[in-house]
Amino acid sequence: MAQSVPYTMALQFSVNGIQVVSASLSAADNTSHSYVDTIATGTVNQPTRLAFAAEEVQAYILYSDQNVTIDVNSTSAPLPAISLTAKSPLVYIAGAGMTSLFTTDVTEMFVSNASGQPANVTIEVLVHGSV
Repeated sequence: MAQSVPYTMALQFSVNGIQVVSASLSAADNTSHSYVDTIATGTVNQPTRLAFAAEEVQAYILYSDQNVTIDVNSTSAPLPAISLTAKSPLVYIAGAGMTSLFTTDVTEMFVSNASGQPANVTIEVLVHGSV
C-alpha cells in the first residue's frame, strides 16, 4: 500500500575516520510502500500487494525475525527470489554505491515461511514522487 510517511533513511560508513559513503533520503518528495505482517510457519506465497516501478526506487529495507523467502513478480519464475536471513536486513539507498535487487518493475511480492516459527516481516520501499 502506498502512503506518505515522515521519515529519513540514511547511511554513513567511515574507515579510519575517513567517510567512505554517505547518503540520505527523505520521504518528503517520495512515497513509501509498506508491508508489515506476521507470516505463519508453513505459509507459502503470501501476497504482499506491493507494486512499484524499479527505476523509481530510492531506498528499501527488507527485514524478518525468521528466515523467509520472498519471490518477486512470480512464484514459479521469480525475478529475483530473495532469501532473507533472520535478523539480517537487506538495505538499499540510491546514490550510496549499492546495486538494487529490483531490476524490473514489481507487480507483486510473495512471502514464504518454512522456518518453523512465525515470522514478523517488514518491507519498506521508498520510491521517487507520488504513486
